[in-house]
Amino acid sequence: MLRTVSARMRRQTSALISTGLALALTATACGGGSERAGPDDPDGPNDPVVAALDPESYFRDYNTDEDDASSSVLAGNPAPDASAEVSVSAEEFSDDGGDGGESGDIEQPLPDVNIEPAESITDDNTFTDPGDNPFVATAAETTSTFGLDVDTGAYNVADSLIRDGFLPPTDAVRAEEYLNYFDYDYPAPADQALGATVDGVIAPYEDGTDIVRIGVNTQAVDPELRSPAAITLVVDVSGSMDRQNRLGLVQASLALLVKNLNPDDTIAVVTYSGEGGILLEPTPVAEAQDIIDVIDELTPGGGTNLEAGLRTGYRLANESFRDDAVNIVLLASDGVANIGDTGPDSISATIGQESRNGINLVTVGYGMGNFNDTLMEQLADKGDGFYSYLDDFTEAQRFFDEELTQTLVPVARDAKVQVEFDANQVSEYRLIGYENRALDNDDFRNDVVDAGELGSGHSATAIYQIRRAAEHDEAAPLGVVRLRWEDPNLAEITETEVDIDAGALVDVADQSDSLRLAHTVAAFADLLAEHPAAGERNVTLEELAATANELSVAQPNNARVASLAQMTERAKNAAPYPAPQQ
Repeated sequence: MLRTVSARMRRQTSALISTGLALALTATACGGGSERAGPDDPDGPNDPVVAALDPESYFRDYNTDEDDASSSVLAGNPAPDASAEVSVSAEEFSDDGGDGGESGDIEQPLPDVNIEPAESITDDNTFTDPGDNPFVATAAETTSTFGLDVDTGAYNVADSLIRDGFLPPTDAVRAEEYLNYFDYDYPAPADQALGATVDGVIAPYEDGTDIVRIGVNTQAVDPELRSPAAITLVVDVSGSMDRQNRLGLVQASLALLVKNLNPDDTIAVVTYSGEGGILLEPTPVAEAQDIIDVIDELTPGGGTNLEAGLRTGYRLANESFRDDAVNIVLLASDGVANIGDTGPDSISATIGQESRNGINLVTVGYGMGNFNDTLMEQLADKGDGFYSYLDDFTEAQRFFDEELTQTLVPVARDAKVQVEFDANQVSEYRLIGYENRALDNDDFRNDVVDAGELGSGHSATAIYQIRRAAEHDEAAPLGVVRLRWEDPNLAEITETEVDIDAGALVDVADQSDSLRLAHTVAAFADLLAEHPAAGERNVTLEELAATANELSVAQPNNARVASLAQMTERAKNAAPYPAPQQ
């Protein structure tokens, strides 16, 4: 395979910096857990190699062994015309709309999508139907129980497909991962690891059902006080990764990781194609040049033995296990496995045991087209970690700047939610999403049963649709929400509960932007999943896009809400996901 000239230049530049400033690096390495100053710090960075590192260049300058045009899209597809690009940054939803108008005004709607779909983007992707939560009669079953989840992969998968001109297949829609992509500004609990906020809105859609929102937030922990991190990267370097939005973005992601970690954190690198191999033993981030050299050397080729890669990664993580650290295996892959054990069940059996040994798995997926969403999501679930999907540098920045660093400060293990409705107040209810996380009601207090893990800064959202009982009491609570979790350090179990106060459900005109955003996202997920509830709501993509645009105007600096406005606008013109070839 060809190695790009830009990669060689990065290595040479970094080497010159490293040689010329060796004394500064030595002082940094001796500093142990000292705080890393960023490039914008007035005192200057304490690690010049890290400060000089340009993560985006790996993605921007990546070339396959094909011609240069193939580096901008999936190999074998023509590069799209730049004029068809419809990416809109949060700043483009600024107060004056970029044209000096009044605050909040946008004279022009988001542009229509006229991208010629690239057929290979939909070829050989693997998704699994998560199930379909129906309405439940409260008289038959009052209680709903599920494990918390902070995955966001399904939202980013949909965003990627819609940007390329296709609606996601219904099997790819996991509503909770759409909901949990967003930050709803729930108050952080002051005196315990988790806290629940309960609110809702009365009949926001034509179906007449009320919305109950349960927001779970974590206790804030100063990231400067966190334990060291021991991260073992398991990187897929098989031939299928030879794309800009795969290996190029993986290299950019690993460079972002170096810039975000502390000097006393360690990084190890395992790669796999036909077999798994150790490329870098655990190395302190203070020795950044050694890590950067390994990132530069990643070269694709060969088959895909994901099982061998994970086994090698876990073996190395066990051999170098740090009692004083958060120990994580991070899998960067397209999820394809075509050598060795290739199914999620055989691979995940080993992962479940390793998570009980204190090594959690985070999976990061890259690149539509021959992508296995099912495997990446299920592996993260078994590994007590979480799953995200990335296909551009902006999302990689968000993930490695925000989501991954939250995992490095664990606050709750096996976190579960149980909602019990009062049959005298609620006749029917439906949980939107969390089908993959459903638990038997008896397992709520069974502390052997695996559930979700949350770190400081994580939050999770659940939305219930409810129908009131005919003879309900307007002043009585609708039910109760219980949370239960284990302290990851003390192994102590905590359970807490909060009433679902009927007075917390407000009229549509009085709802907050945060609440409106949550049920809009839920309605969008239901519509993409073609759930029967979407038909009962009788809400269209056009209406959801208008709402998302209004929310983006109200929050001009919120990039995630801006992404929803873009995504719903594009979805109006997206083609149905093609049926698999028989």
